[in-house]
Amino acid sequence: MTAAKPSKRAATEDDPLAESAKTFATARDAQAAAQQALADATRALKAARAAMADEIVKAAKAGVPQREIHRRTGDIWTRENIRKVCIAAGVDLSRK
Repeated sequence: MTAAKPSKRAATEDDPLAESAKTFATARDAQAAAQQALADATRALKAARAAMADEIVKAAKAGVPQREIHRRTGDIWTRENIRKVCIAAGVDLSRK
């Protein structure tokens, strides 16, 4: 006659090693989820940065002064960053 095997649930409740493995697996899964969330946020930031640069260039081409572009963007980018974006797009921000 064979003895009944204890259930896995009972084994983990009384087994510190099994509990540690379970905690480790949970933390590993959380890390993987966080890494995916970071990758998703990074992609969204890159897309938003490109869209903002496009809008800055459109505003500059429409004659909006650099200081006004800077103010309207909420000072997210410095005036120097705005200037560089415009130069890269071939837009002259010098006063006329």
